[in-house]
Amino acid sequence: MALQTAKRVLGVHEPQDERWIGDGFPTRNVIGHHRIGHEISPFLSVDLIGPHEFDRSGERPGESELPFKGLEVVTIVYDGEIEHLDSKGNMGKLGPGDVQWVTAGRGVVFEENHSEAFTDAGGRMEMVRIWINLPAVHKLLPPKYQLFKFGGLPRVDLPDDAGSIRPIAGTLNGVEGPALTRTPIALLDMRLKQGNPIRLPFPQDWSVMLLVLDGKIGVENGQSIDTGQLVRFDRQGSEVEFQAHMNTRAILMAGEPILEQLSAQDGFAMNTQEEVISAMQEYRLNRFGEVTQEAETAVED
Repeated sequence: MALQTAKRVLGVHEPQDERWIGDGFPTRNVIGHHRIGHEISPFLSVDLIGPHEFDRSGERPGESELPFKGLEVVTIVYDGEIEHLDSKGNMGKLGPGDVQWVTAGRGVVFEENHSEAFTDAGGRMEMVRIWINLPAVHKLLPPKYQLFKFGGLPRVDLPDDAGSIRPIAGTLNGVEGPALTRTPIALLDMRLKQGNPIRLPFPQDWSVMLLVLDGKIGVENGQSIDTGQLVRFDRQGSEVEFQAHMNTRAILMAGEPILEQLSAQDGFAMNTQEEVISAMQEYRLNRFGEVTQEAETAVED
């Protein structure tokens, strides 16, 4: 019996109703562990922020201080500009093409706001936020902040003029993305041209998802994945196959599942409910620190 090589489509997921995070981030969840469980592990959730047109304003929209523990939060900006500040003294400004990777580890609090320039001018905001679980062995590591500017990310041109891919994490055609990850993960930002089929290899048993930001992608049996939709692939098989039906922006997420018990609530992803309750208590006791502009001496591992 021949081995299955292409990962088959398991389902297509639509963005949910919009909710606002603070007054700065109109957010739609596309897929999450609360609805589908371990089937997307190591990923916990995928959110679309915008696209949304903001008017000029005299006050900076944003989100107030939010606590996190036991997970990672990845933000990819396509339009707009935001500023990050957290309880470990990390500060970052993200504009179009920039990527931020926050490893919460044993606990961090951060806030994010529209930049002053974007607030003054107004304009279009569009981002993607990806939540990633940490295995138990890494949940208590010191928090880590990574910021990758657009010009610092590598680019891989696909054969037959099929487009280009920016590896944020993982390796593609021998080109390694710069993000330090705690479990094997590939995160690929793709600009695809209408035309030839694309085949990308991934290990057996990895979870693979493809989110279409703008455009249309064809997968097996002639099925089309449209703007805002996410397609989830079977873990069996050693590659994914798809084809852009028009010029398309998309994100591919792939990773080795974390086969552990999971209890997650709000910004806490632990192994048991007791650990989640304990994390909430730690935050209330100010154990994660406070958001200030004074940098804390980081403990690197």
